[in-house]
Amino acid sequence: MAPVSAVGAALLPVVISVLTGERPAPLVWVGIVAALPGIWLVAREPDVADPLTAAGPPADEGSARGVVDGLLAGVGFGLLFVALGQIPDGAGFWPLALAQVVAVVTVIALATGFGVAWRMTRPAEAWGIVAGLVASAAVLFFMLASQSDLLTVAAVLTSLYPAVTVLLAAVVLREHIYRPQLLGLAFCGVAVALVAIG
Repeated sequence: MAPVSAVGAALLPVVISVLTGERPAPLVWVGIVAALPGIWLVAREPDVADPLTAAGPPADEGSARGVVDGLLAGVGFGLLFVALGQIPDGAGFWPLALAQVVAVVTVIALATGFGVAWRMTRPAEAWGIVAGLVASAAVLFFMLASQSDLLTVAAVLTSLYPAVTVLLAAVVLREHIYRPQLLGLAFCGVAVALVAIG
């Protein structure tokens, strides 16, 4: 469940950072508070109501499992953000390189253990390399941001990624933006402005 994981990824680093001594400015706090409902509204899947009955879609059996998966993903991302925030300025890029090596070895080991091919079998799978490079760049930029500013700020701004996805889908794919998503985008815009000013 995307909203749960996105909010969890923002909230866990904020809690840990405050417990370990970070004290964001008051405007930054207002931005953080605005970001959480913004992330939720932008990331949640819009309800598609039947125009005749105004009833939403039937409840899904896997929704409870989806919430658990979302919580676990949020905790995972949140812990990753906290760990990256602990890397000292003088460490250079070695921690990032080591993390990528560990990730590749883990994927190969798990794929081999489950009997799944881990090498490319079709040309279209080369896009996975592009995605991996973009993800590595994102982790690098997060690490640099958390070293130059508060972890709370870097984690909350990073967790606004669903807003970028919705905007790109609207501009590039001409997808419809639903009313709750528009409200969420407004919250996200206010959050970024307040964090930048603060």
